[in-house]
Amino acid sequence: MVTIVLGDDFVCRLSPSSVQNQLQHLERHRNAAYYQLGEDWNSLVQRATDLWRPKHRIHPDKEKIRARKGSACISSLLRDTGWREDEGAQNERQPPLDSGLAEIWIPGRIFHIYYHHGVPQIAETPRDHPSLRSLAIQGSMVSDHFAKCVLSALKALQNTYHAHDKPPEWTPFDARDTCQRCENAFSWHSTFASASSEARERHNCRNCGDLVCGPCSAQRQAIPRLGLSDPVRVCIKCYLHVGSIARTRS
Repeated sequence: MVTIVLGDDFVCRLSPSSVQNQLQHLERHRNAAYYQLGEDWNSLVQRATDLWRPKHRIHPDKEKIRARKGSACISSLLRDTGWREDEGAQNERQPPLDSGLAEIWIPGRIFHIYYHHGVPQIAETPRDHPSLRSLAIQGSMVSDHFAKCVLSALKALQNTYHAHDKPPEWTPFDARDTCQRCENAFSWHSTFASASSEARERHNCRNCGDLVCGPCSAQRQAIPRLGLSDPVRVCIKCYLHVGSIARTRS
């Protein structure tokens, strides 16, 4: 028997202890979340006060001063939330709910489909691997369980293995403070200004791997040379230079 686990499929990871661990994780970081929401609310009020005045890109020289101001905050957010639970809370942590219950395991040989640098990869995974024994709150945690999504991922895998080129290296999220295309802060166009909002506005171009903002990567384009037959996120530079996308190595 073979079991395919796609991405962040939560159904395969459900158990009393995994649910409890995720709830404890959310509890530990709720203060940081509330702080970020407070910042975003203030930004929303300010935007409304300005009568929703359109935002525009700023000249790179002027923007660097503003971007540098938030660089320490975004770097710390990407590494950690900056909030620690106290020792008392750690000592009061409850034992796993399923300590007296029978273990629940994914049956058969397990193959995990995951994405690396924008292309699907697959690896046989032991049933007790930590990644399969814990839940993660992700946008695709429900859709990854759908049969049509699993079938689509398997087809994408086949295309990837027959691709002419390897995917490019991606610029890490904490490597830059500004977009590699417009040189503006990643959230220049957004109403919200918190560090978490800026983190969500960071994207990697699937064709070149550069770190870009949302408006500079609003285009979608298939990249046959990487085995990506469905339209994926690409930066404005790669989108305009169609040859860099269609070109294959000899």
